[in-house]
Amino acid sequence: MTYKLPRITAKDYSGPAGLRQLPASSSLLDLYRYAFEQLASINASSVAAPALTGTLTFDPAARGGAGDAEFAYSGIVMEGLKDGKISSMKSDSFQFKSTGITKQRTGSLTNIAASDVDVGAMVAVFDPRNANDDRDHRVYRQISTGPYVINSPLGMNLRIEGITIDDVGIKPSRMQLPALLAMVPPAGAAPPTPAQARELMEKVANLYEGIRIGNTEMHGLSVETRRARSNSPRCGSISTTARSASLPSRGSIPVRPNGPVKVGRFALRSLDVAGLMRLTAQFSAQKRCPNRRWRCSR
Repeated sequence: MTYKLPRITAKDYSGPAGLRQLPASSSLLDLYRYAFEQLASINASSVAAPALTGTLTFDPAARGGAGDAEFAYSGIVMEGLKDGKISSMKSDSFQFKSTGITKQRTGSLTNIAASDVDVGAMVAVFDPRNANDDRDHRVYRQISTGPYVINSPLGMNLRIEGITIDDVGIKPSRMQLPALLAMVPPAGAAPPTPAQARELMEKVANLYEGIRIGNTEMHGLSVETRRARSNSPRCGSISTTARSASLPSRGSIPVRPNGPVKVGRFALRSLDVAGLMRLTAQFSAQKRCPNRRWRCSR
């Protein structure tokens, strides 16, 4: 990964005179922890950057056809940096472009904002010394973004007018990212055995249990297809809490040329994602319905 940051403006700055030495390890997790620790050591009333651009170049032997990617931020502003916390963060826009073997995908977000950000909590996730930390750390009070657009080379375009996420928390003891990534087989490796697959699913289930989201709302969801631009599916809003979800929608979803299906409202009272992951692992191992009963949804 390479990036360019032409200019940074900091007001009322106090902190290190320069960057600390990079970690000797080339692990991506160690680099993330280094970046968050560096950010947590800064106190300033504001830090601003007009633009940030970068590229991601994947190892040809491990990319799996994913190709490379380019990204660009504009209008980055952070305010109230003190003791590892940031009062607010915002960016006017974020654009990305990924290039596969034969296809190209583009997308953008605008008006990205986050409030009451705890950088110290992010450091805790990547620090193996916090493997036994069972406390609940709030990372964000709120995250919001304006229109989110993805343009697919297959002629299907996704647009979401707005997304709001409230009260995001993490529990380091359940977020064992080094152990999880160590279990992911590299590109070209033999498929995992059933026992390895079950263990991986258990790690993923623990990861879900370590993330807390108080409320999520998405509105103005629309999908435009090349063949049905005038009758594309639309959704008014999707709202979820810790235990429920509702999906009131408008418009029609074309299933076949002569018979579109209209959806008025879909409501899911509860969903246990971690339990669903464990149930899937049991099905994979036994190839039949497991004896133990899990209630994954209502």
